Amino acid sequence: MSLYRVVGAALVLVSCTAFGFYYAYRLGLRSKFLRAFLSLLSRLETGVRYSREDIVTLIKASSPKTLSACFPDDDDPRRFLDETVGRFKTSFNLNSETVLALEYFASFIGSSDVEGQINHLRLCQSSFEQLYNNSLEEYKTKSRLYKILGFFAGAALALVML
Repeated sequence: MSLYRVVGAALVLVSCTAFGFYYAYRLGLRSKFLRAFLSLLSRLETGVRYSREDIVTLIKASSPKTLSACFPDDDDPRRFLDETVGRFKTSFNLNSETVLALEYFASFIGSSDVEGQINHLRLCQSSFEQLYNNSLEEYKTKSRLYKILGFFAGAALALVML
């Protein structure tokens, strides 16, 4: 057995394990996003109630740093919200259910009076809380699976190489 085979097998094992950890990390991004978005919704409700600013300014001022990095420079509310949803989708590995909830949020925010927006924000907050709880449960069950699967796939490939 040559040294090259052993080193190659070790590299395969480490790289497959790293892929498992990477997929577990990507799964955790969704939970991190939803936690930050719930914080945004809570702050936005207060801002809508007590401030007379436009919706883009309120969203930018109410957002945690996690989310504000994805905001475009556009000040047109529709383009701002549509582009932000697209950036959130790619940056935080969001599933289709979360993207649909975000698109629903973006389609109605800023389109009614103060009470209508507050009711809309509360409705969105309850649906995003449910999505957050589901993502936490999914992270708890699947992240360990991804890590272990990456390790064992690497070990199997390493054994085949040797």
